[in-house]
Amino acid sequence: MFVHRSIAWLVALGCVAVVTGCSAEAQGPEAAAESVDQQLTSQASVAFQANTNFLWVQNSNGVGVDQHFGMLSHTVPSLVQLPGSGFAVAFHANTGNLWLDENGVGTDQHFGMKVGTSPSIARLTNGQLATAFQANTGNLWLDVAGVGTDQHFGMAANTSPSVVALANGQSATAFQANTGNLWLDVSGTGTDQHLGMAPNTSPSIVQLSNGQLAVAFQANTGELWLDVNGLGTNQHLGMKAGTSPSITQLSNGQIAVAFQANTGNLWVQVNGFGIDQHLGMAGTASPSIVATGNGGWQVAFEANTGNLWLDVNGAGSDQFLGMNTP
Repeated sequence: MFVHRSIAWLVALGCVAVVTGCSAEAQGPEAAAESVDQQLTSQASVAFQANTNFLWVQNSNGVGVDQHFGMLSHTVPSLVQLPGSGFAVAFHANTGNLWLDENGVGTDQHFGMKVGTSPSIARLTNGQLATAFQANTGNLWLDVAGVGTDQHFGMAANTSPSVVALANGQSATAFQANTGNLWLDVSGTGTDQHLGMAPNTSPSIVQLSNGQLAVAFQANTGELWLDVNGLGTNQHLGMKAGTSPSITQLSNGQIAVAFQANTGNLWVQVNGFGIDQHLGMAGTASPSIVATGNGGWQVAFEANTGNLWLDVNGAGSDQFLGMNTP
């Protein structure tokens, strides 16, 4: 996915297009007679690009809602939840600019993005929104509360960054540099991790409960690697070319990574142990994983049927929402 994730949970479900059966237009308004705001009284849990090229969100009740914002084709939105039942989505609009959708209200950030890339959003400890993206100059940029800053780090073409809010109020961004290596930008200070990444893939970052940063990525060997606190380790699990993993920390402290294996199936690795979910994924789609209570996890992904599927602790279910393959 382009980035990280062909899907957006508290991040963003990649190029997932929402549609009932095969008609995106038929979903959402027909599913409930309420307004968009009423339909989203439950928190938005998935954001995706529909096969209409519009931004859609799906709330925790499984209701899909068209946000009526056009997206650049084959790009992926990024979602973060706000206090109460609010949500914010960062996305690459069909104008080429970065846009934010906060609770259904869209705003043009007036920052041009590189074609074929997607943003990543996080909510800082002070409540401000931080969005990392590849600008149309090819550099990494950070937009905090509407103020954009050039980080002066060149990014590889067709790759997207992953940002996480830190406990100290700052942010950290993982990205593939134009050298092909994994880099980290922590509060404006960039460091080369000296770990080569596969072309056209993007990393996924999380801050662990001990304060360390953990990054999952597809290495230039085609295998899943983890970089924890600067130490890279080969997980010896082959990945599908052109796809990217998604990482989270579970409530029991274990690290979980979702990815499309080189077999085309969804795999989930928990605490270093990889498990085939026996669920086929679409083309070059990438999954997105979030932690739930009691050490559990949920994965959203585009199945090889073209529909959005959810995998909750190993139990897969078709959401009957069509997707736009990255």
